[in-house]
Amino acid sequence: MKVLRLATTLLTTAALVIGLGLVALLVVVPRVTGTIPLTVYTGSMEPTIATGAVVLIEPVDPSTLVPGDVITYQVAPDVDEYITHRIVSVRPDTSPPSFVTQGDNNDGADVDPVPVGAVRGKVWIDVPYVGTAQQFVTGRAGIAVLAVVAGVLLLATVLRRVLRPDPEQLGPGAGEDDVATTRLPRIGPRS
Repeated sequence: MKVLRLATTLLTTAALVIGLGLVALLVVVPRVTGTIPLTVYTGSMEPTIATGAVVLIEPVDPSTLVPGDVITYQVAPDVDEYITHRIVSVRPDTSPPSFVTQGDNNDGADVDPVPVGAVRGKVWIDVPYVGTAQQFVTGRAGIAVLAVVAGVLLLATVLRRVLRPDPEQLGPGAGEDDVATTRLPRIGPRS
């Protein structure tokens, strides 16, 4: 019985800590700092930014960006797709000015320059694995796993309460070894 209680407590505590940490990282921190959380889906910025990381994007004035800065930009207007790459050069000769970008893991610069209007911000921080965890939890398999874990924890809690002996039935000085020999409490209406 102690093992079941300990396992339930540990699993519940771990789930709460991880859940609260994800909420803090993906909701609270962005609201407080004004950053935008995005998940990295490809390895173009590895090893600097790992696939599955969450990057927090800080909105900035594009005129302050310089080569070496890692930015996130929108691929095209009205397209909800973003790329996070490093600025390798600034092209002031275009109107408006644009940036030449390249993924750290790519052999060459990106073909199309990035207009300043497409820039969503500069990478403030990246947190490895969190995007992968977020994708898993919000996907079908993750929801199924969470439902099973929640069900097991609920069942363990109910079983612990149902199987807990009534101290009056055990008598004075009864130890926990006596639990298996006690009568289970009656479930249902009392007569």
